[in-house]
Amino acid sequence: MIKLQITADEKAKLKAFVYREDKPKSEKQPKPITYTIKTKADFAAFCKQDSSAAKLFGNVFTWWRRSKMPVSGDPGYYAAYTHLEWLTKTGVKAVSTLKHQLDRLEEAGLIERSRHRQGGSRVVSFIRPTPLALEVTTGSASDWQHLGLSAPNKTKDAKPFEALHAIYKVAYEAQVGAPLAVMPKNEAAALRQIMKAVPNAGELIDFVVREWGELAFYVMTKTKVSPTKTPSAMSLNKNIQLATEFMQFKKAELAKLAEKLAANEAAKKSITAQPETLVPPSPTAKEVTLEDILGDDF
Repeated sequence: MIKLQITADEKAKLKAFVYREDKPKSEKQPKPITYTIKTKADFAAFCKQDSSAAKLFGNVFTWWRRSKMPVSGDPGYYAAYTHLEWLTKTGVKAVSTLKHQLDRLEEAGLIERSRHRQGGSRVVSFIRPTPLALEVTTGSASDWQHLGLSAPNKTKDAKPFEALHAIYKVAYEAQVGAPLAVMPKNEAAALRQIMKAVPNAGELIDFVVREWGELAFYVMTKTKVSPTKTPSAMSLNKNIQLATEFMQFKKAELAKLAEKLAANEAAKKSITAQPETLVPPSPTAKEVTLEDILGDDF
């Protein structure tokens, strides 16, 4: 048997190596959440702190609204594209950057994502905003529906201006067909003035903003000045009296139309309900025979 000559230093290194190999492997700790977003203020701070990730979130949100890709077992829809397609749609330059920013959005609780295969080898990233994202960005009712959820009814508990602002945004999207991104300060100030001047500001705004085209024509016939083509709180505030008159006029017109339709329906039911009556022949009427027609030639 050959004996190896090992120095004390080598023996210590060997012992340390064996100890490291025998030591149980510690489980990999989950990646800590970098951001805690609970309110709109937290979201605003996140956007300011990480503008690149915030811009990506805006692009993801936009493409999700246009997409209708389901995932088995999940309500609502996702936006589903390959990483290269996501690069094209979001303007991010590299896949590594895309993954890094998506990680940040997921850590912040703003998106949920998963990967699935399509057509065997095509790997697709399914991404959509979370309910938290809709809350902090004041998502519309259609956004909640697209997510497969019911929109939370916070109007009663919200502050008056926030409730009015929410009504305005929903009516604006219904009229224009696109969401109101950010309301400028001058528009918000005009909305506050309407709230103070009109007792039923919510009802008025919901009605006239949805009927903005007809309101604009009504105002133009009265003042010879046309309001803005799309709904504007400032334009509405300038013509608040005419807007109130317009709403009252339209509601009266709709009420008359409803009465007319109800009367027509009642008349139809009355006609169909009456049995058909046969008029008997007059007893004095003489029956015409062939002899009467031909006379002597018969």
